[in-house]
Amino acid sequence: MKIIRMRDENRDFAARVKSLRKGKGLTQVDIAASMGVAKSTIGNYESGYSLPQTIDLFKAYAKALGTTVGYLIDGDICHAGQRIPVDLTNIEDIAALRREIESLKAEVARLEKESLELYRENKRLSAGTAQMGKPPPEHTART
Repeated sequence: MKIIRMRDENRDFAARVKSLRKGKGLTQVDIAASMGVAKSTIGNYESGYSLPQTIDLFKAYAKALGTTVGYLIDGDICHAGQRIPVDLTNIEDIAALRREIESLKAEVARLEKESLELYRENKRLSAGTAQMGKPPPEHTART
């Protein structure tokens, strides 16, 4: 019986793709179907026995897992034009990512609130401008 060993250079890739797939609640069959490959191909990727052989397969894999090709290849996340190395097995890196996500959520909430306020102000001003071109309503005398 031949023993197939995982290549060291494939180990991190295998860990990343397996972690992403499981994190999304997907099966190897789900990923294989979306990529148009056999389930065994996904199993080989996740076991570290092989890597996608074309850029198109890397792109399809990244799309299926909701990430980037860069992250699949070397585990880097691009943020504001900067590459941030992340080790998803390192608790400090995970904690830092969570803090960054919470910060971004707060920023999104602030921007949503600001946008709503600007929309309401614009609508109020538009209504006032529309009224300026109309004659005042006629008053009727009360008897």
